[in-house]
Amino acid sequence: MRETPTPPTPVTLPPGFREPHDYAGYLLQLAARLREDALEAHLAPLGLTVARGHILGVIRRLKACTMGELAFFTTIDRTTLTRIIDQFFAQGLVERHTPAGDRRKVTLSLTAKGRGLHQRGIAAIADINRQVFEGAPEGALDHALRQLQATIAAAVPDAKQREMLLTFSRGTEASD
Repeated sequence: MRETPTPPTPVTLPPGFREPHDYAGYLLQLAARLREDALEAHLAPLGLTVARGHILGVIRRLKACTMGELAFFTTIDRTTLTRIIDQFFAQGLVERHTPAGDRRKVTLSLTAKGRGLHQRGIAAIADINRQVFEGAPEGALDHALRQLQATIAAAVPDAKQREMLLTFSRGTEASD
């Protein structure tokens, strides 16, 4: 005979929160901030910040990308991105390429030095992610992932952009 699963106990909202979605938003922001603080501490010895590590990660993930793609995936404004990319270029971490057909379009890729730094950063990030989710009950992380995907899907009305963000890829065809 199969046992009927016990429904989860409802969360008691702290004073000041009227709706579960308000409390969920607060917890989501708090969890992201605490994780980011831990990441900053682990990335600092490498000379990286979370934002700089994220930039390297996006370029690595896409193999080569435009500034528009980089801004889309990092949600960092173009002025800040340009400054950081200029610094990365001066440090020998990125290369700029101009396609022959469109001299206005510049693509970015990581150098061997940039790939090495990214690899060291990924190891630090993986350590923090393991710590953050260690001890989660079986199935809880899958449930959380599904909920985060649904949250992002609800926040991004454009189907193509939603697909790109949820798959962390260009989707079918990306534009600058």
